[in-house]
Amino acid sequence: MDTHLGTERERYGLSVFQDNLQETQMVVQNLLLDISLGNSCTVCPFTDAYYYTSAYLLLWDVVFQMCGLASSELRSQYATHIRYLQHCTTAFSYICT
Repeated sequence: MDTHLGTERERYGLSVFQDNLQETQMVVQNLLLDISLGNSCTVCPFTDAYYYTSAYLLLWDVVFQMCGLASSELRSQYATHIRYLQHCTTAFSYICT
């Protein structure tokens, strides 16, 4: 195993998506900053906001699929990792506020 690529868990786990989730999360958070529950936000196609929002949602889709396909032990590790990085808190705050 190549040590500069990290451990197997880091290479094949959620760590692979961590930087991308954080980057896209910041953009989506700024986009939705002034939007409250009940209001809508239109993201025009072919804009930076569109690409970042699409990437953010697709990354979450991949994360949920990984969790769904993982063993219960690995799923528990994923949940701990997501909780530690507070990704769910931020993601669901967009939906619940």
